[in-house]
Amino acid sequence: MLLEADARQLAGCIRCPVGLFFGARDAITPIGAGRWLAENLDDARLYEFPHASHAPFLSHEDDFVARLTTHLDG
Repeated sequence: MLLEADARQLAGCIRCPVGLFFGARDAITPIGAGRWLAENLDDARLYEFPHASHAPFLSHEDDFVARLTTHLDG
């Protein structure tokens, strides 16, 4: 289902600030999807974790928390 789903047309419905936290080695939600969202959402910021896969909040917890804190402090 994930390989066939395409919800890009719904991106315009997102009207709030968005933090995008993506692992660059993620095979489930590729970094390209995060980059596309960052470019196509009005108020989005992409945080890339170059050595992480699908769960940077687990594998790179300290870095994730630091970036999340920065994002929330805006």
